[in-house]
Amino acid sequence: MKEKDLVDRVFDYLKGSLPNWPEKELEQAKAAIREEFGGQPGVFKRSPIEKERIRMLVLGQFNGRNASELARELKISRTTVYRLLRTEGVPKPVELAQRRR
Repeated sequence: MKEKDLVDRVFDYLKGSLPNWPEKELEQAKAAIREEFGGQPGVFKRSPIEKERIRMLVLGQFNGRNASELARELKISRTTVYRLLRTEGVPKPVELAQRRR
């Protein structure tokens, strides 16, 4: 199953709010919006469960050298990887190198 994009999520909301809107008109409106705005990026808030899942994955998979790889896999920024680690008290590799001197 493909991940829902912004248009799908908006129309799911509209279906719930306007249950009497005819399905055919809803699909036509969705197609028109995709035609007009297709391909433009959207920003979604992650649910608390999704945020916790990402946090646990970062903490469990970080090996000191794979921040960029984790960021790509989890679709987050490298800064977010380091922020999650910092809040758990895990130092950045640069900080570890400085401590060894």
